[in-house]
Amino acid sequence: MSKLTANKRLNLSTIVSLVLALSIISLYLILILQSQNITKYFKEKINFTVEFEPFVSNKKIKEVQYFLEGNEGVKPNSVKLISKENALDIFQAEEAIPSFSKDENPFNDVLLFNVLSEEYTDDNILYLKENIEKMAGVAHFYDQHISFENIKSTLTKAQYILLLLASIFILMAFIILQNSIRNLLLAYKFEIKTMEFVGAKRSFIKRPFLSSINRMFITSWVVTLILLGIISIVIFVYNQPLFNFFTAQNVALGLIISGVFSFLSIKFSANRQLNRYLSKKLYELYD
Repeated sequence: MSKLTANKRLNLSTIVSLVLALSIISLYLILILQSQNITKYFKEKINFTVEFEPFVSNKKIKEVQYFLEGNEGVKPNSVKLISKENALDIFQAEEAIPSFSKDENPFNDVLLFNVLSEEYTDDNILYLKENIEKMAGVAHFYDQHISFENIKSTLTKAQYILLLLASIFILMAFIILQNSIRNLLLAYKFEIKTMEFVGAKRSFIKRPFLSSINRMFITSWVVTLILLGIISIVIFVYNQPLFNFFTAQNVALGLIISGVFSFLSIKFSANRQLNRYLSKKLYELYD
């Protein structure tokens, strides 16, 4: 049975398929486990806008600003005033609009603010809208509730896409793994039957095959962890706020669940195929 170690046909393709399957399963589970944090992150990034009437006084702007800063549902330190002069300078610097003089400024003063995720409800937003629009000097109140619904829809679609990809790569991994096992069994079919004839137990006969599968899985799992580690580093470097809301606990849980599930599934599938093969009669090996 030592010849089994020399037979490595399809092992590389099996490992690659397992790495892809494990990576996508892990990402899917992490995304599911972190969905609440992701939702919270995007909720608190959505800007609400209070637009003032032309020539509004600073006193009236301050009244609205104090109202927002004192509201429990508004995210602390998120209230930001953008004067019409600043808005004009920003847009003209980006050449987004033609040049205007200060007297021709088409913009109005605005206040931007964010709402805490736990306070992001239709009732609370309606309360803010109704009270702010009643205040003197306010022209309009704008919310981006539709934008958040689009974000939620995108996250849901991303979860479905990852689930679909995970299913495809799991199926590919199983098919390639089955082929690898089948090739190994065909290469040693007579040695296997000889061991059966001399009284070797099935557990002893299956041991080298299952050990080979264990090595392939461990290799795939190590490569998967390295790959996900590289992805984490890239996210940390290019988008640290996105990296920060992934908790170590949920990431570890996702990796453990995907690893245990994949390992048990592969062991069950391999063991089933080995038992089926060992149940064959000698004459069936020539078919």
